Amino acid sequence: MDKNLVKKVSLNNIIQIIWVVIMISVCCLGMELSPIWTGRVPTHRNQYEIMTQSLLNRHLYMDIDPDSKLLELENPYDPQARKEAGVGFKFDHAFYNGRYYMYFGIVPVFILFLPFRIIFGRSLAAFHATQIFTAFIIIGFFLLFNFLRKKFFPKIGNFTFISLATAFCSFSIWYFVDAPALYCTAISSAVCMMVWSFYFYFRAVFDDFSFNNRILFAIAGAFFGALAFGCRPPVAIANLTAVPLFVVFLKNNKTSSKEWRKILLIALPYIIIGVLLMMYNYARFDDPFEFGQKYQLSNWDQKEYSLLNGLGLIKQVNGFIKMFIQTKDLSVVFPYVQHSGIFFEFPVFLISIGALIFSNSTRTRLKEKNWLFFLLTAGLAIILITIVEIAMSPLIEERYHFDLNYLIAISTFLVIGFFYIEAGDGSIRKYNIVFTILSLITILTAVLLFFVPYDFNFTAYYPETLDHIREIMWQFK
Repeated sequence: MDKNLVKKVSLNNIIQIIWVVIMISVCCLGMELSPIWTGRVPTHRNQYEIMTQSLLNRHLYMDIDPDSKLLELENPYDPQARKEAGVGFKFDHAFYNGRYYMYFGIVPVFILFLPFRIIFGRSLAAFHATQIFTAFIIIGFFLLFNFLRKKFFPKIGNFTFISLATAFCSFSIWYFVDAPALYCTAISSAVCMMVWSFYFYFRAVFDDFSFNNRILFAIAGAFFGALAFGCRPPVAIANLTAVPLFVVFLKNNKTSSKEWRKILLIALPYIIIGVLLMMYNYARFDDPFEFGQKYQLSNWDQKEYSLLNGLGLIKQVNGFIKMFIQTKDLSVVFPYVQHSGIFFEFPVFLISIGALIFSNSTRTRLKEKNWLFFLLTAGLAIILITIVEIAMSPLIEERYHFDLNYLIAISTFLVIGFFYIEAGDGSIRKYNIVFTILSLITILTAVLLFFVPYDFNFTAYYPETLDHIREIMWQFK
């Protein structure tokens, strides 16, 4: 092998490792800024910590005594009734049969909070868990994109690749950095599981492994995909994309009855983890399919929000508009941007939709390489996740975007990669320039959105921060 090529590859790997460490460090430091989200200001965001102690006490309810007035209410989930009765309650906790339960998924407790408590004898703060999950999301993204680039898109330039990977990471995690505890602990844990699920699935289907190693990687993909259901169920809908990957797997591997027995092992993680989650739900709410949504105490009566009740056309159309295409006026002062729909916050992702709809050559290449079915299924998953979010929520929060963003990012990287497959040197240079510029704009947008005062983040808690930044910027004009 050419020694210069080895040196070049090694240098690129070192640069990427250094860059990943820098990204993780910046994200972790950013999560330290708001006292609301770090727990320095005590709020209801310590549910994972309380749930960990409950498990150590060998029960599934949270060790919180409810207000006696709450027990007397005919409908404790009605916020107006609670207000009129002067009832104290724990916000965003599930309440059932006189006990509080954690509405958020249990998997992070078992994989992080409980081991940490047993080993170190103290609670792991929720925002620290988000830091860990976010770090592994970044690592997983770079490993995944590196594999795809090496296998399918070697013509993507080195700087362009790092720019794209950074942009897609930024798009998928910036809100975790802004408001890291509890809600984003749940979302980041699910996204982390799914990113690693994709990584192992893609390796199982497309890498040059023996059959047995493919099975092991596929089982790992199924394991992480199944865990996502116990973190945040809507995110786990992306497991639908395992279907087209499985079809390609069968297409690329001749299977005998002996090999089919091994293939069936891939389903075991879904079966085992699914049964355990249903047992957990039944033990709490007498319903294997109830995660606590309708028993949540919040600003709305959550029993009014269910999948069947929320499928109305008007609500769904309005929800899709807000999720994807709602626009907000730009500002002439820092941070210049406002929260908007996904396609206006990060318009680079319209490339994938445009290419699939208008470029026959792109669709043909995707089909030839067995990726078109995957992308169409990913699009279906994005639509289904959005429908579920709209149906079961009174409003669309900014953080709900992040149930989708990582899947949009992976799909868009694939579509962009296929621009390079048959490109000549001149086209490659043009693509590198265009996609690098778009990536840098995406990164800048993510950074600016981080500074938008919202949801008790650090610029909302310390509004003078924005004034200081504007004063500094004014000095350079």
